[in-house]
Amino acid sequence: MSIDTSDQVLSAIFRGDNVQYFVPNYQRDYSWTLEQVEELWDDILNSFRQNETDYFMGAIVFSKVTQKRDKEHFNIIDGQQRLATLTILISVLSLVSNYFIEYKSQFSKHSDKEKEKLYEASRRCLNMTDRALRDNDFDDIFYLQLNEKDKDGFKKNILENKELLFSQKQFKIINNEKRYIKARKIFFELITEEFLTINDENSP
Repeated sequence: MSIDTSDQVLSAIFRGDNVQYFVPNYQRDYSWTLEQVEELWDDILNSFRQNETDYFMGAIVFSKVTQKRDKEHFNIIDGQQRLATLTILISVLSLVSNYFIEYKSQFSKHSDKEKEKLYEASRRCLNMTDRALRDNDFDDIFYLQLNEKDKDGFKKNILENKELLFSQKQFKIINNEKRYIKARKIFFELITEEFLTINDENSP
């Protein structure tokens, strides 16, 4: 068995309409803790603040298994937890970016100049994140599928979930929730705290 290695940017992994990634059933369920999620966010945010052009996401190992309907299918051998967490972050960024574009006047934290800067950043982010989640031709086909136990819940609660979370009540963590739902709440809270303040009377 040959092993090929290469450096790839994240956008190249979620690069287009011809690939899908699967977490095999023998891999563990999504298990990242809130501390791990926050640590990832802090690392990404620090890189952003320092205007770094590159951020090392760690190694991800794929194994090509088949090709169906003109798509290459890869099993994720290592790095599935990180890739799933990044997918959760991307889904949240997509929703927040879309909301800011539509309702930027409701955000009270920023000056008009800052709002315009965020608006342009949101447009670029939305363009990237939408393409990084699903097939451009088939809305029901997503690039990442978790193992048998998690795949339906992840698709419903993360990939297809359009609910926006902007209040402390919505951010509240419930102990028996799936960890990917907790991670989604944490990302909403962290992004809101860092970039956005919404007028209370206009919050969704």
